[in-house]
Amino acid sequence: MSTGAQQLSSDMFRTLNTIVLKKSIALDVLPGALGFDDATTAEILDLLLEAGHVVVDDGRVVPEILGVEAVRQFNAANWAELRGRPEMERWYERFEQVDDLMLAAMEEWRHASAGPNRVPNGHSDPGCEDKIISRIDGIIGKVEDLLEQLTRRVERFAHYPERLEAAMDLVDSDRRYISDVCVDSVGRIWSEMVVDIRLLLGRT
Repeated sequence: MSTGAQQLSSDMFRTLNTIVLKKSIALDVLPGALGFDDATTAEILDLLLEAGHVVVDDGRVVPEILGVEAVRQFNAANWAELRGRPEMERWYERFEQVDDLMLAAMEEWRHASAGPNRVPNGHSDPGCEDKIISRIDGIIGKVEDLLEQLTRRVERFAHYPERLEAAMDLVDSDRRYISDVCVDSVGRIWSEMVVDIRLLLGRT
C-alpha cells in the first residue's frame, strides 16, 4: 500500500492524525478517542500498520516518520487553499498571540520565581492559583472565538473547545487537569491543538 496522502480515507486520516498528535496512545483507549467501535478501529489500524504509518509497542500505538509525513501530505492535499491566504495569515497571527498568553500562564502555573532561577511551583498559594486558573479560562475563551472561525473551514477543530471546557470543569476538584500530561488536561489538549493547526497550515 502506498504511503501517499491520496491513499488515506477520511477515517484513516482521522485515526492517524489522532495518533500523531498524541504521539503515543494505548490500544484500548484509541476507539474512545476516535469515537469508533472496536472493530472499525482495528480495521483501520491494520491498514495503517500495513502502510508503515504506525507501530504497536507494548500495547501502545506510536506514529512512524512515514505516518507523520502522510498527515502532512493529507493536510496539504485537502486544505492547500487555506495556506498563504491573507485572511488566514492574519488569523494565524492572532492565534500565535493567544498561544503566547497560554504558554506564559502555563509557565507560571508550573514554576515559581526564586531570584534569577525558576523552581517547581509547590502550589501552596490557593489565591495565586485561582488567579492563574482565571487567566487560563479567559485565554480559552479567546481561542474558542478563533476556533469557531477555523471550524467553518475545517470541521475537525470543533472538538477542541469541548475538550478544553471539559478539562476546566474538572479543575476545581482535580488540579491535574490544568497541565498534567497523564490526563486530558488543558495543557495536553492545547499542545495537540497547536500541532494540529500547524500541520493544517504547513507551519513548522
